[in-house]
Amino acid sequence: MPEPSQYRPEFNLHAQRDGDRLLIATAGELDLTTAPDLEAALEHGSPYSALELDLAGLTFIDSSGLRLLLSERDRARRHGFDFTISNATGPVARVFAISGFDTELRPSTFTAAPHGVSDQAPPVASADRFNAVYPADPPSVSSIRHSLSDFARGQGVPEEVVSAAGLAVSEATTNAVVHAYADASVPGSVAVLAGIEDGHLWVTVCDEGRGMRPRPDSPGLGLGLPLIAQMTSVFEVHDGPAGGTEVRMRFEL
Repeated sequence: MPEPSQYRPEFNLHAQRDGDRLLIATAGELDLTTAPDLEAALEHGSPYSALELDLAGLTFIDSSGLRLLLSERDRARRHGFDFTISNATGPVARVFAISGFDTELRPSTFTAAPHGVSDQAPPVASADRFNAVYPADPPSVSSIRHSLSDFARGQGVPEEVVSAAGLAVSEATTNAVVHAYADASVPGSVAVLAGIEDGHLWVTVCDEGRGMRPRPDSPGLGLGLPLIAQMTSVFEVHDGPAGGTEVRMRFEL
């Protein structure tokens, strides 16, 4: 069993009140590891009559962050409070757009990331491979994302593909951490393999848990798999050779 992951992505927030309004500015990465920090700030700031989330400093968000934002939006609606998101840009705006929540979340300022074609030549096939095993705990999601991104950059993968792969891998590993070992007394592990082949970056995420069976108490809203599908050129889910789930992803270079 791998040792528990100690990696934690950078995430900062600043909360202040303006009368009954709660203003929260965020910076860094919002994923399975850091979403509880924002959730705690929202709970600590309640009750409020209006909430504004400033995402200008946010550089990454995945389905864990989206679920939290949607949950808070729904809570505001139930209580008749105002809810505003502002200054979502770059990769964060891209996630909003591809998930369809740029309309649902109604950001007051929304600047999508550019999708220009890279003039960087695609990397040639290499014998180098990324092959690592992590514990299925929340900090591993961030650690895997950053390690895989560093590997891809080292292989000459264009930055827009690195960004797409980082989000897709974050979703696949989040699925394993949240769902794969839900019935187990102790968490299992997540294996990640990657390489360059035939003009593609390929990534495989494997667990040995319960597979893709529905979880009655699942906290998710089914956001992860659609995000993976949007990010990849090829995306397949298989039963793993030792049980569990194997998610295979390819990204065109």
